Amino acid sequence: MKRKWKWLFLPTILLLLSGCNLTDKESTELNSSEGSDENLQNNSTMVARNQLGDDFYRPALDEDGQYRTSKTRGMTLSLNSGINISLFEKDLMRLSQDTFSTETHFIQEGQYLSKELVNSWLDRKSEDNPEGLNPPESGEGEDRVPRYLNSILEFDFFTESEENLQLAGISIGLALNTVDYYQAEQFGSTLMQEISSEEALSKGKEMADQLLSQIRKVEGLEDIPIMIGLYEQSAQDDLAGGVYVAQGNSLNGSESIDDWTSINERRIIFPLEGSDSAEGNAFANFQSEVERFFPNISGITGRAHYIDDQLDSLSINIMTQFYGEGEMVAYTQYLKQSATTYLPGDMNVEIIVESPEDIQAFLKKDITESDYFSYVFD
Repeated sequence: MKRKWKWLFLPTILLLLSGCNLTDKESTELNSSEGSDENLQNNSTMVARNQLGDDFYRPALDEDGQYRTSKTRGMTLSLNSGINISLFEKDLMRLSQDTFSTETHFIQEGQYLSKELVNSWLDRKSEDNPEGLNPPESGEGEDRVPRYLNSILEFDFFTESEENLQLAGISIGLALNTVDYYQAEQFGSTLMQEISSEEALSKGKEMADQLLSQIRKVEGLEDIPIMIGLYEQSAQDDLAGGVYVAQGNSLNGSESIDDWTSINERRIIFPLEGSDSAEGNAFANFQSEVERFFPNISGITGRAHYIDDQLDSLSINIMTQFYGEGEMVAYTQYLKQSATTYLPGDMNVEIIVESPEDIQAFLKKDITESDYFSYVFD
């Protein structure tokens, strides 16, 4: 089933909210429980009432109406690329909606797992670090045992009673390597070791159970529902980005996931891939048309996202340089006409026109709409 496009990233919205003084109409102050849960700081908690849409979670704020950043903030920067960093977080938020409804749940970035704890899990297992999820250092060259787990991401979800917020569950994302980049010696060249998708998935499920047994020891997380998603990150030179390949739930304090759900998603870059498909051919016709209209185009690429083998969304990036308002307006109008003519209508489409300095124009169409929204930046 096609899903409605999520045009705004929640982290961006939450960042804007954290800089605002919320009015009584926009937020409500709740008394947090007086238990030992230090993550809610044993005082008042605020929640934002305005919701951008059914696809967005409303944030749980601190007692001053400020957004809480994750305790492991910045750790996902170890991923292979900016697109992997973005999709690792964005897609975990999307998958979480299968377990934690946006209608009844509020979200906060991870507050239960400390940076020190997560670092110990990401490191290799050793005598000094028995909690390590990555296997001990062993072998060289082709016999080297790779690092399978690259990063861990946490989201916390709350429901509200009459007077307080209650932790309803957490989502955990595990970013798995399909290529392990390493240095055999300090300051040496960077080497790479490929890992098959089958091996990464198998190790990911194994590490998820090991992780669950550790998470259940954290105060406040002993019995709550935990959703774990396995994200297969793409290589450093892959422009498309990775995808989640499996997800599972741990309920009633269980320290294992017995029933994993496979996720059938993939991302490719037009025109580098997919030229033999109907949508790849449609993109090629669109590309040819817009390049004919304005020859000074540096490049056109499209990031296609498939869900259950159906094209769900297409994000097109056009690199060029316009030197006048008239040029930009004329080109944007022609883009709108060409997109309507050549691109499939039963998907979400986003088109960004940018120069080396900034974004110059933006167009988008939701799957439920027949017309493109367009905007030319001054």
